[in-house]
Amino acid sequence: MHAGEIFKQHDLAMSLRLLAQEGPQAFYGGPLSEAIVEGCREHGGLMVDQDFQDYRVRVSAALEGQFGNRTLLTVGPPSMVGCR
Repeated sequence: MHAGEIFKQHDLAMSLRLLAQEGPQAFYGGPLSEAIVEGCREHGGLMVDQDFQDYRVRVSAALEGQFGNRTLLTVGPPSMVGCR
């Protein structure tokens, strides 16, 4: 990549189009989840279609800290609750 060169992400563009057209189902049980699972399998991963179908969002409180006179808010570390 060189300065001024146009960088295109065709797969990302396709993914965003699918999400816009099909909504969350494109990710949680459609072509995007299928592509992710296939990519994982090709590289020795253990992810399966059911992982996407079983996923549930869990909302938790933000972590809060101080830096000088500023308050910082951030998300906590990822968790693997319910993993095999």
